[in-house]
Amino acid sequence: LKPAGVHAMSWTGTLKRRELCLDDVLPLVLTPSTAPDALAAPLPRHRLDARVAGPVVVAKTRRAHVLLGRAFEDGRVSKEYGALVVGRVERSGIVDAPLDGLESRTIVEAGETTPCAVDGVLTTLSLRPVTGRRHQLRRHCAEALDAPILGDDLHCSGVAPRKGIGLFLYCRSVAFEHPSEDARTIAC
Repeated sequence: LKPAGVHAMSWTGTLKRRELCLDDVLPLVLTPSTAPDALAAPLPRHRLDARVAGPVVVAKTRRAHVLLGRAFEDGRVSKEYGALVVGRVERSGIVDAPLDGLESRTIVEAGETTPCAVDGVLTTLSLRPVTGRRHQLRRHCAEALDAPILGDDLHCSGVAPRKGIGLFLYCRSVAFEHPSEDARTIAC
């Protein structure tokens, strides 16, 4: 489980200063694979924004690395996120709104609304991305639903950003077919 505030992977040149990332810690907390094609260190197989907490799928072997990568590319990994958005979202449905010229689709389930003295009303959402675009959930909430995620200072769509409170978006679950021979479904 990756905590909010931690980058999943340390890419050279993308961090302003050297910070501890999830891929730095994985070798300390996971038992290495004994398979002949074992990776030197376990590697995360997908992105999860630094500001988002949740489970991360990790590969320990080259075979798993390739197969999990293909599963993500082919849309065979299901993910569910929870979000608290500013505004009233009353209808569940599918947001089918291209982002940066690419097909982008999110299944939205509207939950409870709560009055808020600062923001008027907040709505709890369940979000299931069908595609995986950069900031897809954040942009679909702000741009298509006109209800930015609380704490989102990048995609706040006319709502005054509230800095320092964190981003109210977290990954609830990830489900995928394990890359082993028995191909059982893993949900976490």
